[in-house]
Parts: sequence; structure tokens; C-alpha cells
Amino acid sequence: MTATRHGHESRPLDAEPSCAASQWVVLGAGRLGRGFLAPVACELGFRSLLLVAGENTSQAAVEQFNHARDAGEGYWIELDTPSERVQMLDYTFSTVVDTRVPIKAIADHRTQVLSTSIGGDRLGRVAPMIAEGLRLRAQQGDGAEVPRLLILVCENGRSATGLTAAEVLRDAIEAIMPRAEISRLAELPRVVIDAMIPALGGPQSVLRVSRGTLWIEECDLAVELVARSSHIRMLSSSDVEALHTRKLYCFNALHLLLAVIGHYAGETTIDRVATDPSLQAPLDSIVNGLVAASCQRHGLHPDDVVGGESTAAYAKRVMTRLQRPQWDHFDPVARVAPKLRGGWYMEDGRIDGPLEDAGLIAEPHRCRQLTHASSLCMYFVVTSIRQLEQRFFWLDAGRTLPQSGLDGSVTNLIRGTAFVPASTFGDENQNSALNEAFARDFLELQRTMKGTWSTERVARFLDREIPTRLRVLPRGLSNLGCVIFDLDEGLVASESLLYRVTQILITEHSHRGQTITHDDYARHVGMSEIDFFAKMHSAYQIRGMTADELVAERDRRYQSALSATEPDSLVKPGFREVLELLERRGVRMAVCSNASKRRVEATLKHVGLANYFGATMTPDEGLQPKPSPDMLLALQERFGLEASRCLVVESSLLGVAASVDAGCYTLLLVNDYTAPLLVGRRGVEVLGNAQVLRSWFAAYFALQ
Repeated sequence: MTATRHGHESRPLDAEPSCAASQWVVLGAGRLGRGFLAPVACELGFRSLLLVAGENTSQAAVEQFNHARDAGEGYWIELDTPSERVQMLDYTFSTVVDTRVPIKAIADHRTQVLSTSIGGDRLGRVAPMIAEGLRLRAQQGDGAEVPRLLILVCENGRSATGLTAAEVLRDAIEAIMPRAEISRLAELPRVVIDAMIPALGGPQSVLRVSRGTLWIEECDLAVELVARSSHIRMLSSSDVEALHTRKLYCFNALHLLLAVIGHYAGETTIDRVATDPSLQAPLDSIVNGLVAASCQRHGLHPDDVVGGESTAAYAKRVMTRLQRPQWDHFDPVARVAPKLRGGWYMEDGRIDGPLEDAGLIAEPHRCRQLTHASSLCMYFVVTSIRQLEQRFFWLDAGRTLPQSGLDGSVTNLIRGTAFVPASTFGDENQNSALNEAFARDFLELQRTMKGTWSTERVARFLDREIPTRLRVLPRGLSNLGCVIFDLDEGLVASESLLYRVTQILITEHSHRGQTITHDDYARHVGMSEIDFFAKMHSAYQIRGMTADELVAERDRRYQSALSATEPDSLVKPGFREVLELLERRGVRMAVCSNASKRRVEATLKHVGLANYFGATMTPDEGLQPKPSPDMLLALQERFGLEASRCLVVESSLLGVAASVDAGCYTLLLVNDYTAPLLVGRRGVEVLGNAQVLRSWFAAYFALQ
């Protein structure tokens, strides 16, 4: 290996090969293996054997690499500080066409270091190969002492049970061969790697690499073989553990969150997201949340120094690196998407680890920006997978999926996701405040996410308030005390009549006779009447009438049209049977609507349903309209019932939001004006029509 320093002639590196016959096997010669581990091996005088699976590096590319080496060209690495180019020559590339290649390399006594950088999701396939290689290694040498192998698992992720990748691999090997035999043949210290390699170049390209450090849990073999490298530092077990969490949270998790935010904001590179002025305040809060989570796990203060640097200083340095990289546009947002969609980041702790350690499972409001950013990640996963677009199992107790994989934490996301019970998203936490906060975010995203958002819109989403006393809604209504109906489309088919009246009214008073379309009207269904006409007054330049006057005039015209409409045409098929069933069961009923009191009572009287209801609640009572829960909370107080004994039948997303905040189980009836694509969640069910509602109640009472 030679180095060319910019502005100087080429000259050899200063490192003196001390073990020229020794070999460092790099299992997984991707960005990290090719750009960082192989140069470290060469610095220490090891011959590098770079093994690739062939997924991203073809056999033709392998041959080109080896031909370039033989021609004295090799491949080049460009370092950032100070600016320097390193030429790689002492290596051999090989495609792993079957397991015999790595097994033979591990068994070879010339191999003294084995490093893996293939991703935690594939460690399960590595363990049998390593175990077989160690077994063959022990059989060679004609009775001579077998040199021990240093195994460096260069993966910063963590399993759902909190184990590092090295610990997961050690446990997997121990399931195949005795622990004492492993200890005799190899050492597997925990490691932390902190290097940035932006892109994977071909044989003729230059691979750009930051000056990184490989932190290794101090052990005899590591000190003997690799401690001389300027890029390797030995630390105590506790310090390595703290650094591992720091790197996973303050770099890997932050990088993922920035990429997902960039995806929804339509940005192309990480640095553009990290430097956007609109996002600075929420990003600062997210970084602080990640720092707090990292320190909380190890009982540290952000200013406590570990490995020569405090967590607060490290996080600041990471953010600077992401904001102002050495190379322009080196880190595309799109690079993260396939890995997140493929499940790589679903089981290594970078999403749920900080949430757990920051105490956000029970109190997601403690760092709402980190909570909302994490929900964006999970929403990306859900909406990327067709099978899970409508339901996501951790918010649905009825969905059970088989578990598989090395640590049993997650299945292939193409088939579905299933976390171990103790996971942040598993059975033990399915009723957590965090999952309810996620569910509310999903509803908001499903309602408003149309294409990309502006960064200002993303910033507002990240800064949304989260209630301090948040709980998941109850599903088991063991003692139903009250059913609360929305009026228009939730009880009677009056929305079409109301739309026609509204359309004529706007036409008469708008500038140039403009009028509202069906789709535009549908987008406002559920809004309070005064807020609706305030919007219409501006949108259609209505003159001569205030919003209050428009509300009163529509009420007058609606009642006139109502009196001319056949009553039975307004009652949806199946609704009378539902009301009669509830009355026979002695269940109290009420109406909660954003309409005026006069319109609600006139409609119920006209269709002959008024006698079923013990109360009607409207904003005329001096209460806030939906999506505020005020009217529902007032009904609960009037009837002396807890939220768990109240069920709400709604027809709009604004009504669902009010019901959710009031703590009531909700049935959402899909109609021509509200046909939401809801992500399934606990506490809300979507029903197709009133006849399905009748079947729902029949099944419910049959179970009591």
C-alpha cells in the first residue's frame, strides 16, 4: 500500500509490516470493509482477503479489482483530514459463491483477524460458517498449538434484547459448538466503529472515507495484533458499551431520522436536510433527545467524557459532519430507503432503542420531536409494504405473525413484521402511550400526506404537541353505557341535502357565481359551521353576508328543504334496527354534532328518531366543536360514565379525532363524503355502512 499526499510525491506509508505472512479476512467487502477495514489491515502489515457475496459486487468487478492490483494500480481511497490519497495494493478480492471459501479462509492458520461488516440481519448465516471454520482450524497443525483468531464484528446495531452484534454472533456460535472450545480458538471483543464512507466506487474509482476510529473492548489478542494501528483504540468493557450506544443513537439513529425527514420533505441529500433553517429547532431537540437516551442507558451526564470525548460534544461533531460534509452531496437520502423498507433498521435498536432509553414509551411528550420523527420512520415502513398499508399489527391485538431470524425479533418485512414481546412495538407495550402517539400520527399523516411536504410543514409536524396523559383506547367494552352518534352521515343521510343547499347559497353570493365542488366540500366535512363558512367567505369572495349570517341562512334553507324530503329516504338502511336494538338493551343514546342545536333537533324530529336520544350536544352549549373532545367529555359527565363505557359512531376524521381524545372507542362509517384510508389502530374500527354497523352490534351483544 502506498499513499499520495496532495501536493507531494508518492511515498510508502510509515507502517512496517511485522507479520507479512499473516492474513486479515474481510467478510463483507462493501463500503466499510473496502474503505476502512482493508486499509487498517494493510497499515498493520496484513494481507487482505476481501470476500464479497456478489450482491453488490459482480464477479467481473472482482476480476477487475485483482487485475488492477496485479498491474500495480489497485484502488484508491481519498481521506478527508488531512486531505490524502491512499493506494490499496496488498489485497485479494473473491466472490463467495459457496460457504467453502470463507470456511477455508477461517481454517487457514495464516488468518489472524476476521472482520465482518455484512449487517446484523445476516449474522445468522455467518455463525455456521465461522463455527465450521474454527472446527477445521483446530484440526490442522499436527498437534501444534492453534493460533487464536481475533473476530471483529463491525456492526453497530443491537438486537431487540439489547445485545451487540458481537454478542449475538457469539451466542449463535455457542449454539453450535461449546463455549470453552470457542474461547480456546478465538476472541470476539465488542467493537464500535466510527467512520463515514459515502459511496461504493468501482475498481477505477476513488472511495471517499472519513478519518474514523475502531474502538475495541480490550483483550489480549487485540492488543497483540491490532493495537499498533493509528485508527484503533482499546477501551474498557464499560467504555466500549457506552461508546456503542453513543454511536448507534447519536449517529446511526440521527442519520436515519434525517433521511426519512428528507424523504417526506423532497430533499435529495442528508446535508440539505441537516442545514434547512425551518428544521433547525426540531432537529436540535431530536439531537438532545438522542444524547439524553444514550447517557440514560449508562448513567452518564451529557458532559461526562468517555473515550476522550463527551456525548454532547460527539453529537455536536456528528451534526457538523452531516451538515457540512467534506464532499458535496455525498450522502443521498434515497440510500436509506431500501434498507428501512427491507427491515435492516427494524431490529438493530436505532429506531426503538432511543425511544426506550429516553423514557418515551410511557411519556412520549418528553421529547415530542423524537417521537414524531420515529413515527415518520414507522409510517414509511407501513406505507411501503402493500400488505400492511391498512393495518399495522402492533396497534391491532388481533394480528399475530410468526417470528423468525437470528434473535427472533422480526420477520422479513415483505411478509409482515413481528417483534418479540419485550420489543418497544411488541405485545408487552401494545397499550403504551408511545404506540397511541404513533397511532395519532398515522391518522394525521394519512389525512394530510399528499406527495411531499415543504420543510416548514415537516417542522410543524415534528413539533406537534403530545398530551401528557395519553393512553391507548379500550377495546373490551364489558359494560356498554352509552352510544353517541354523529348526525350527518353518522345517523342520517343528510349530508347530500346539506351539500345542495350549501352549493346554491355559495353560488348566489360568491364573486362571479363560483361554487363549491363535491370534492372540496367533502374535505371540509365535520368542521364546525362557523369555521366552514369563514373559509368559504375567503375562498369564494362572498360579499354582503358574514360567516354568522351564512350559517343562519343555510339553517333556514336546510329546514325548508328537509320538510320537502321524504323522511324514510334520509334514514340509512339498518339504522332503525340499530337504535331499536340499543333501546331494548337499555343502552342510553345521544347525538353529538357540530351542527346547530336547531338543525339537529329539526332533523331528528323529521325522520322520527328524536325519542331514541336522551341528549343532544352541539357547540350551541358553549362548548368547542370537533375535533375538540369537549362535547363528548360533557356528555360523559352528564351521564356519569367513564370513557371506557362510551362508544362513538362517527362519519368524519375530525369526529374521530375528538372521540380519540375523549378516550371513547370509535366506529367510523365510510360514506361519500368521508372515505378515509386509515391505518388500523386500537380504538378505531372502519365500517362500510349502517348494515355492517347493525351486524357489529349484534355480534357485540352476542358475546356479552
